Amino acid sequence: MRGPALLGALGMVALALCCAPVAAQEATVDGLLSLIHLPGGGLSSGWRFAGYGCVDCNFNDRLRRRNTSTSSIYSQLVPWGQWRVEADLPFTGNSVLDAWVKGSVLSSGGLFLENTVERRHSKWLTLDGADRGDAKVLAGPDADGWYHIQVNFLKLTDTSGTKLSGLPSMWNRICILDKSGTGFTLQLDTAFLYSSDAFFQTTSDGEADPSAPFPCVGKLCDERPSSNTVSAENLSPLVPLYDADEDFSVQGDADQQIDATAGFIMRLKPNVTVEELDRICAELATTEGPSRFNGTCITDEHTARAQVDADPQAHLEWSFQSFAVESEADLLAMRRTLGSAVQYFERDRSATVDFIPDATIELPEVAAASIDAVGGSTQAWGLDRIDQAALPLDGKYAPGDLDGKGAHIYVLDTGVRNTHQEFVGRLGESVSFTSGVAVQAELSEAPAAAAVPQGGCNPDDLDYMTATIGGGDAGEDVAAVEASAVWDGHGHGTHVSSTCVGASYGVAKRATLHAVKTMGDDGSGSYSNIIAGMNWVLQHVKKNGWRGVVNMSLGGPRSTALNDAAQQLISAGIPVVTSAGNKYGADACSQSPASNPQAIAVASSTQQDTISPFSNIGSCVDIFAPGSAILSAGIASDSAATVMSGTSMASPHTAGIVALLLQAYPTASVAEISRRLAEASQKITFETKTAPRFLQASQTRLAPGWAVPNPSPPPPSPKPTASPIASPSPSPPFPPNGTSPAVVAPLPAKTMISKLAIGYS
Repeated sequence: MRGPALLGALGMVALALCCAPVAAQEATVDGLLSLIHLPGGGLSSGWRFAGYGCVDCNFNDRLRRRNTSTSSIYSQLVPWGQWRVEADLPFTGNSVLDAWVKGSVLSSGGLFLENTVERRHSKWLTLDGADRGDAKVLAGPDADGWYHIQVNFLKLTDTSGTKLSGLPSMWNRICILDKSGTGFTLQLDTAFLYSSDAFFQTTSDGEADPSAPFPCVGKLCDERPSSNTVSAENLSPLVPLYDADEDFSVQGDADQQIDATAGFIMRLKPNVTVEELDRICAELATTEGPSRFNGTCITDEHTARAQVDADPQAHLEWSFQSFAVESEADLLAMRRTLGSAVQYFERDRSATVDFIPDATIELPEVAAASIDAVGGSTQAWGLDRIDQAALPLDGKYAPGDLDGKGAHIYVLDTGVRNTHQEFVGRLGESVSFTSGVAVQAELSEAPAAAAVPQGGCNPDDLDYMTATIGGGDAGEDVAAVEASAVWDGHGHGTHVSSTCVGASYGVAKRATLHAVKTMGDDGSGSYSNIIAGMNWVLQHVKKNGWRGVVNMSLGGPRSTALNDAAQQLISAGIPVVTSAGNKYGADACSQSPASNPQAIAVASSTQQDTISPFSNIGSCVDIFAPGSAILSAGIASDSAATVMSGTSMASPHTAGIVALLLQAYPTASVAEISRRLAEASQKITFETKTAPRFLQASQTRLAPGWAVPNPSPPPPSPKPTASPIASPSPSPPFPPNGTSPAVVAPLPAKTMISKLAIGYS
């Protein structure tokens, strides 16, 4: 800590002491004079406030306290304000002020003394005072930003210039003035005055020792708290708070301004149990009785309670929890008290879908016959390009026998128009996290044709949902496609999903699509929504025991939480494919989740095998794929198409190829899938700072020698044995449509609940 900073800090100490009225008590000039009740508890008696400019003062602050004290003093000073604390009895000018201090006063304040009886004051403790031995730092900063400082009053002089020699001058005020014109904050702990007869201690060669405390003179010196009583190593640091758009921690700054209306994400430490997280959330929600912090966990309470009831001692399978707090002090209290359970906190931010809106072209009606199935002609140049090593295009998409059968693609996006003809027979369970209120969607039979837009395409029984919104029954007449929880009101999610699995535009035409709506109809979504969607994917894959790949055609400022959540999916065997971003040549490492080293980040190419001008580049990019002017499904009708551009369009091409690889290598690790994807790529240099890899779909590249498995022969029929002849049971009546009778098990209800903090889409 530099001299000016020290002086400011010392001034801050004096300022804080001036902050509050206290009862009278006899002062002492020969020994220890406490300014703060030790080891905390506000100003000592004998001191009273005599200044002005306090905006926020708390003289018994138990939240923003120093770790070793029960409370500390916190105060905020207005611009040009002045703090003055006045003692009932004077103190000598050969005193040393000893205190732990923290705040912007360390660089913005100036310290001086006053004698109100004689109407005089000392000179300022100037910024170079530490160089002259007026002040020194004995310790700090500790993990929370506290400094242990001392100020020697001996070298302060009267404004007349008279030296403090002979009989010591007497003072009754310690004052601090804001010299910056911006105000400052002050935190003060364990402050006291003691008499001293020296400017500084010296070393054996006569040089000043800047680290040695000023000597104490008097019979009460033994009562002085040792400067080594508390060391930085013994203090518990605050839990780090990360900003989602900055690659650093502000863990040492408890004075940072916090928007209390914003949401936050906590990353729990390994081995934290379900019960421990439940206790944290319960304390946040407490409205009666003592609580260290107040707010709410933003979670599916039904699922959370079921986990607690099932096995409260089980370790958390998902390490992330979103929450909101009522005030800055609540967040600070969590950072101070939850270090044993929480690895870090991060502010919740927003991501957007990675496409170029101005390049979108709507095609409301496209004849299905104009785009053939696998092996036929295609108008989608992206499909046409990835099944061949070089230009020119041949007008076909013929990758081979791989079609994605058995693989599942989870698209975290704006939802899907689930009645579109591109998705018939391809949709699995889906979920939404964007409502802002509780949303419950249950599987149901397809509605009557009149309830479906255009009335021509009923969805299959897995992709249509009736919705209960806000806890109330939507009513039978609302059971229309528009009420589906994952309905796409933007178009981006439908376009991306069709590129993944669509009948005409899809790379992996027999893979199963799961729409995970994490982005609103404006194309944006909070990180907490996205992370909640990622958790749903993890649990869904685990529950069903199949192989899945995640497509995330979205991005936002680099985020530790979003990258770590992606890593948790990858560690569970689920590849994460994501767009590289559309900042026109910016570094893809600047956004998440593309900056996760093991995510597959995809940049965009044009029909001429050049880099798309909007595409991000750099070392975080793994591969290029078609992303300019991509034709895929639209939302204007059940046969609509749309042309969109962006790295968002390149990513689902790659996710589809990953689904083909999962079909060919169902037991492969994520690392092996990534390696095979890279090895199958065509070497094309799009940009010198980016990997020269172009996506390829040909089976001969992806899985040479792979063949469609032969169905297992049925087991031999057992030899007949004699058995009693039973009376025949009556056959059930045939259904009205004349099909054979079948035993149909009822579909289980699917609950999809999401509670979001106010202000998030």
